[in-house]
Amino acid sequence: MLSIILFIFKMVFTLAYNLLDALPTLDFTIPVNLFDNIVEFFNGVAFFIPMAPILVLFELKLLVIQFRIFWALCMRVKSFIPTISGG
Repeated sequence: MLSIILFIFKMVFTLAYNLLDALPTLDFTIPVNLFDNIVEFFNGVAFFIPMAPILVLFELKLLVIQFRIFWALCMRVKSFIPTISGG
């Protein structure tokens, strides 16, 4: 029975490998000035949108999320302390 299952797996994997091998290869290149264009885009957007207040709000949101994770971790550790001490 095991040899039949191994044979089926081998045939399925061989078929899948041959199908993947038959696919055409993808060849792509990243343009040299791609990052320059991204920076120029963000500079253009920053001209119209006040980025400094938005970044401050984003940092505050990250601080709140980090505090909530830390507080949840502290509560989880605190909940295990009576069980660890044998109480």
